[in-house]
Amino acid sequence: MVPALKVRIGGITILHITTFQEASQFLEEWDTGARNAFYYLAADALAGFDEGIVPPEVARLAFETFCREVGILSVQP
Repeated sequence: MVPALKVRIGGITILHITTFQEASQFLEEWDTGARNAFYYLAADALAGFDEGIVPPEVARLAFETFCREVGILSVQP
């Protein structure tokens, strides 16, 4: 996933998501009670990427949108 996405967890921890596999794992660990429509769109897009039916830029955009919508996307350089 280029460029890598930076996400904030717990206010100060910054994770660098550098691969689609890391993005999928991150979503798998997301609290089931906090999963929303953006979560499911991102999860479906990443699964579609794994199956070869979703282009990488679409999967990345879906994951980035999820991160932005739940307030964890870091805008730091």
